[in-house]
Amino acid sequence: MRLTKKLYSLAIMMLALILLNIYSSQQQANASCVFDEKTQGRTTTSLDIPSKGEYTIWSRIMIPDAKSNSFGMSINNGTCINIGGNQITPNQWTWINYKSTAQTDKVIQNFNTGLQSLSLVGTQPGVKIDRILAVNNSGPAKGCTPAGTGENCMLETDTSAPTVSIISPSSNTVAQGKLNISISAQDNKAITRVEILLDGGIYSTIYQSPYSISLESQSITDGIHTLQAKAYDSSGNVGVSSMVTINVQNTPANKPPTVTLQSNGNNFVTPANIELKADAKDEDGTIAKVEFFANNKIIGAVTNSPFTLKWTNAEPNGYSIYAKATDDKGAPSSSQAINITVSQQPTQPPMAEDTQPPTKPVLSRSLYLDSGKFRYGIQLKWQASSDNVGVSKYILKRNNKIISETSDLSFKDTNVSANTKYSYSIEAQDEVGNTSEPSTTSIQANCFLMWCWEI
Repeated sequence: MRLTKKLYSLAIMMLALILLNIYSSQQQANASCVFDEKTQGRTTTSLDIPSKGEYTIWSRIMIPDAKSNSFGMSINNGTCINIGGNQITPNQWTWINYKSTAQTDKVIQNFNTGLQSLSLVGTQPGVKIDRILAVNNSGPAKGCTPAGTGENCMLETDTSAPTVSIISPSSNTVAQGKLNISISAQDNKAITRVEILLDGGIYSTIYQSPYSISLESQSITDGIHTLQAKAYDSSGNVGVSSMVTINVQNTPANKPPTVTLQSNGNNFVTPANIELKADAKDEDGTIAKVEFFANNKIIGAVTNSPFTLKWTNAEPNGYSIYAKATDDKGAPSSSQAINITVSQQPTQPPMAEDTQPPTKPVLSRSLYLDSGKFRYGIQLKWQASSDNVGVSKYILKRNNKIISETSDLSFKDTNVSANTKYSYSIEAQDEVGNTSEPSTTSIQANCFLMWCWEI
């Protein structure tokens, strides 16, 4: 047999209907509840006492006749108490709270808070008991005599709501995949169920501890959602937790790009031609564009790699330059700034007119044989001239006609004939056209077959 618990401050406990068939003789009031298992009935149950104090124990009994009018009760394995007597009317339910010794000898017990063990033992045949009430002698029901089912002694109800809180997740948790939800719920009596609310609606109901579930984030949409818990006790009181927000991101968040910036220098003079090169990358996408800024003003944009910008004709100033990369999902990221200075080109004073010619080159000549073509030629060489500005070229003449203008210091004349005299001159000329004195030489050669000699 099991007692059905009612959560009342009076600690009134209702005992389910039991039938005790008794065949043994009546036990003494001060004896322990010992019985013969073959001939006596026995059952055990418990009372849940909410507060420490003195209680009067009431039993609802029905006897078959005046002789079979009592039963034994042991509280917390203590001395067996013989309850009842011949004052009871047979064949009707009667509430009694006295021992078999006398009606004035009440069944009174001091209890601590919590479960108390009861052992009911049959001492006479045909005795029935269906309810046990424990009435707090210091409570509002003090002195109450039960009637009917005893509801008249149930004067106060439990009004304390359970305390409930969400242990996990914490607020602003990002949910991806499985999210564990854990609830703490406590009550002065008993928790009957806990409801977990998602966005105000019941998502799950849990009827016993631990109050935990797993939520699959794929079952709800991305974005901000709310969680809340409600706890119910056996008296119908409801406790509500604080609200917790979660951020569901089934689709991973876009990662911004990375970008660094380099230039072809840090100091320039006008007209400045500055080359800026950005190294932009995006881990989970592509780069849509790279913009370049000088002193927070855009100076250009590039949409394709390589992300290089040539900034021409920059005005004299100091510049803080950075690059901003934007990915294909619109996420921006800026590089660290680099500092560049553009200075004004200094004015050059006018140069004095150059009238000084180069020094005279020294010309020499010799014969040589071009064996591959079976002909001879004249090799001309000269020493380099010097000039206050610089020699730009040498002018070589043959028989007073220019045959070469060169910066080299030698020349091979192959367009010659045997037994012919040739006169050569060489002049050096500088950048402004000043010409040196000519250096001259002449030569004539006779030839026979492949051999030539100077005459």
